[in-house]
Amino acid sequence: MDWYAKKNFSKKEDEDFGAVVENLAEPIKTYGLELRAAEACNLTCVGCSQSSPFLEPEYPDLHELEECLSLLSKVLSPGRLTVLGGEPLLNKDICSVLNIVRNCAMQAEIYLTTNGLLLDQTDDAFWELVDCIELSVYPATRSILEKKLPSIRNMARAFNVRLDLLETDTFRHINLTHPIENAPLIEKIYKACNFKMHCHTLYNGRFYLCAPAPNVARAIEGRTGERIQFHSDGIEIVGNSRLNEQLVAYLSSESPLDACSYCLGSSGVEFQHGMMKNNELKHHALSFSDSLLDSDRMSFSYRNGLDR
Repeated sequence: MDWYAKKNFSKKEDEDFGAVVENLAEPIKTYGLELRAAEACNLTCVGCSQSSPFLEPEYPDLHELEECLSLLSKVLSPGRLTVLGGEPLLNKDICSVLNIVRNCAMQAEIYLTTNGLLLDQTDDAFWELVDCIELSVYPATRSILEKKLPSIRNMARAFNVRLDLLETDTFRHINLTHPIENAPLIEKIYKACNFKMHCHTLYNGRFYLCAPAPNVARAIEGRTGERIQFHSDGIEIVGNSRLNEQLVAYLSSESPLDACSYCLGSSGVEFQHGMMKNNELKHHALSFSDSLLDSDRMSFSYRNGLDR
């Protein structure tokens, strides 16, 4: 069953899909699976989709990561495995993380997404473990990377690694510090959201529908000091005898996550990329207003399910 191909759900298709997946015999094909090698980052981008500027340094438990990927490989077939952050190269054990990903049974291409500032400090062992490097180039880092790119390109060629430069001059507003109080609007944002298709996430032994979901509560605490919890978001992987069944239900659900009330999904308005100063991090609150929504983008995604 190719779940990723079922982006354009009509009510009839949803019912048919639900009937098929109840008898699912093969792993579910999805666009990809993301896992974070580091929570923190060496940049403080405004609007970071991973909320990294507000998170404490944290790295995955390698034993748990290996066990989770082994269990997920029996029920999930992602088209790609993406190691990212935060900034993944902050993890001194990045090669161990990549080794576990490389040796799992999912047989997917391995991508690493990085801001590139530490990429010229990696060794041969690192380059042997990746298939593609996605290098995010921001206005604030472009001049630095221009000096590093010749050596980075040489390493990529030497190890037959694809190097994709992602020119990123703008971000979109995603995460809020105060909830959206309009339930129908939350449902519409969720329906239009492409994160639930493209960035399924493994974090701390749980599978999440999207990358923002496991971050929202922690980011709110980092930004405002307020503690909240979303107990129902995500699926426990280890020791879950109903993993396949729950994964199918989770992926095909039309109900927003609890975290969605604090998220604009992929429908936030664009703004020019910028960095926060350290003294701005603890007071970077963002409440919902209509001006934060890109209504044209939301309507297009809602109708077509195609826009990433």
